[in-house]
Amino acid sequence: MPGRARFQLRAVFAALSIICVVSCTRAPSPPVERKEVDAKSAASVIVKPYATARPSVTPLWFEFGPNGPVSISGPLDSALTSFDPWPLARRAAGLVVRDGSVTVAVNRDGFVSLVPRKEGEIAVYRVGDATRFAAYSIASVFLYRESPTVLFYRDRFFVDPTENAPDPRACSLLKGSLELVPVDLPVLSVFPVSQSWDIEALGLSFDGRWVMKAVRSGGLSFAAAASLDEVKTDITAAAYRAALLPRSPKDSDGPLRVVLDAAVAELPPKKAMVATVVGAGNASTQTYLLSTSKGDNADAILSASDENVDRVWAYRDASRAFLLLGDGSYFASATGNAEIMRGHLPALPENFVYTGIAAANKTLVVVWEEQDGWAVGSAGFLLVDAGL
Repeated sequence: MPGRARFQLRAVFAALSIICVVSCTRAPSPPVERKEVDAKSAASVIVKPYATARPSVTPLWFEFGPNGPVSISGPLDSALTSFDPWPLARRAAGLVVRDGSVTVAVNRDGFVSLVPRKEGEIAVYRVGDATRFAAYSIASVFLYRESPTVLFYRDRFFVDPTENAPDPRACSLLKGSLELVPVDLPVLSVFPVSQSWDIEALGLSFDGRWVMKAVRSGGLSFAAAASLDEVKTDITAAAYRAALLPRSPKDSDGPLRVVLDAAVAELPPKKAMVATVVGAGNASTQTYLLSTSKGDNADAILSASDENVDRVWAYRDASRAFLLLGDGSYFASATGNAEIMRGHLPALPENFVYTGIAAANKTLVVVWEEQDGWAVGSAGFLLVDAGL
């Protein structure tokens, strides 16, 4: 993944990261007692959570282990996981939020849902399917008919696929239970699995259309549709790229606009950042370009930036917004509160980066991973009181 510590101007779907500010050498740690919970079957986990946690102002750290999340003291306590190319690594592929709960789609593993309880605890639910998650990479994470859904594909860049194309290509976590349901998305029907098509990318454009990139040996196609239940229309590669350019903060509102503007106010001249925003109930993420440059032409602003553009992360719901910067600091804003709150997550060791943020009611959920060029080693998430 070129420039893993920076957002490359034209790599729309590359795994992107942010600068760390603490320099540590990762070495094997002394044996530490780990709190690992035995994996539960999909049937039993409906009744009982995989684990529970009680977040506070002190972050609780978890690593994505081979048998589910493992409680650790911090990133340097994570297992010495071998580095794999990012589409093949066990890492957070994306976040979606519904009904106050955060669901993390974990590449090559499954779903981890973080559900708030009235008593202040977070119930951690885990469910996966090795026949689907372990064999394929996750191309996209989104809400389909209000259910967390992932789209699978065969990575063609780092390996020569030997598996058949995933059939069906998508899998949803049903609302109200932890049941995995295969999904045939109508929009993908014109790229038949029988013809060995893979959908490498699927996302929402600035105008509300779903745009996608389909590939097979000797074939490449770009398409768009008004919804996931409609038939696609072919588009050009240029139109596909243009549809995924980040928006201006002027297109946002409420607390999100407040935190985006606060980040822009601290940018030096000719510096830019791209914010990826998870919205409560939103089908997919949105991106915004943060820059002091005049005008709203994202392509021109990105091209004119002095350096590569940093990646930052944000979350919004009906009354709050959080924006996480590269050094672990964040802005927070709430409706009816004139003051912007500043907070700070722990600075990460060298080669570790934050890669997303969301909130499960009053708990921040922040995902992280260890990176080395195109590869990812250890990965996980932390839970901490949001303060709002």
